Amino acid sequence: MAGLLLEAGGGSKRLQIMVAPDAVAARLAQEVDIVLLGADRITSTGDVSNKIGSLTVALGAAHGKNVQVVVASDVDKIVAPGQDHGPTERHPASEITAAWPEHARQALGDKITVFGEWFEWVPSNLIDVYISDEGVLDREKVAEFGKHIALMQQQIFKGT
Repeated sequence: MAGLLLEAGGGSKRLQIMVAPDAVAARLAQEVDIVLLGADRITSTGDVSNKIGSLTVALGAAHGKNVQVVVASDVDKIVAPGQDHGPTERHPASEITAAWPEHARQALGDKITVFGEWFEWVPSNLIDVYISDEGVLDREKVAEFGKHIALMQQQIFKGT
């Protein structure tokens, strides 16, 4: 991805790329101009569900100077009011433990618990703008899309 960004920048001397481990993302988020997040789900109030670590980075950005948190997503990730957060997606422990040697899995057995949530919520007050296939959106426009989706769902699924 770094190579593609450099190529797209046309050799711009302003573009600088740093590769860093996840553990320092919140610290580094304080020193950048933009934090770019994706979205697996966007509530009608603008909260965003994304991979674990997104909230930490957004909170780090909030402590920076003039750092904008931008969410890039298609509008089809926006849900109708009342369907906002939905159930928490949980993954089986085997998604982690399958990489462990067999003897480790047998020795640990049920003595450990594996945290199986891969997504978390970033509240809308930590997000500056949403960029979508429909253009740049603010929270009010996200709410409008949520209402539009609710209306479409009502029309399509009425009577079911």
